[in-house]
Amino acid sequence: ALRDDLSAVARTGDDLWIAVDEGTALVRLTRTAPDTWGRPTRFPVGALVDLPVDDPEEEIDVEGLAVDDGWLWLCG
Repeated sequence: ALRDDLSAVARTGDDLWIAVDEGTALVRLTRTAPDTWGRPTRFPVGALVDLPVDDPEEEIDVEGLAVDDGWLWLCG
């Protein structure tokens, strides 16, 4: 479950961005009802930037997420 390995969260409108301690992807949840989030979509970070690992089972260790001026930022 996402909640078991949660390391960072950022919200923008009806989207909740989640970084987990395992893997090389971010997950976006979309609000489906008040106080309910679903429709998870995975975004492989390696598709956007060069990573020091090639295996999607490796960990990129994202420790922070933020949204500013329409951009999603991550650090780790």
